[in-house]
Amino acid sequence: MSQTLEEKLSAEQDVLPWADLVRHFAFGRLFLVAPELDLTRAAAAIANDQASLIKTWMDQGLFLTPSATQVESWQDAQTQFLVNIVSPFVVVQEQPCCN
Repeated sequence: MSQTLEEKLSAEQDVLPWADLVRHFAFGRLFLVAPELDLTRAAAAIANDQASLIKTWMDQGLFLTPSATQVESWQDAQTQFLVNIVSPFVVVQEQPCCN
């Protein structure tokens, strides 16, 4: 039985520290997904080129490019992220701190 796109993306998720994601941010390829939005659904929307849906999420503040302030705080806190790669883009969701 073949996997759906969302099943495939879900199976490919990983948790990475901010340090491993900085270069994707520097190249403008990293997007932050709000906790209220399912990361797999957001990644699938990119893969399926659902631009109008992504724009709606952006307008709602659910899918965005991280700010310089966020990036600085993530570096200081060594924040971890749930990650999906939809080449050339990387979509991330901040993970709750374990400390």
